Amino acid sequence: MSYSDKLMIYNIKSDSWKTEDTKLIKRANHAVNVIGDKAYIMGGRRLSPITVILKCWSIK
Repeated sequence: MSYSDKLMIYNIKSDSWKTEDTKLIKRANHAVNVIGDKAYIMGGRRLSPITVILKCWSIK
């Protein structure tokens, strides 16, 4: 299992990834969904014993 604090963005048209400067809490095995102008990060595991179930960011 690998934990990362990097925000990786996938471009479907160019089939490529880029890394943003935004730093996040390290986590692994999570899911991300975009609904409207919000990105939701759900579940996953962290290095600390505290579990974060859901985070939401505006992507506008």
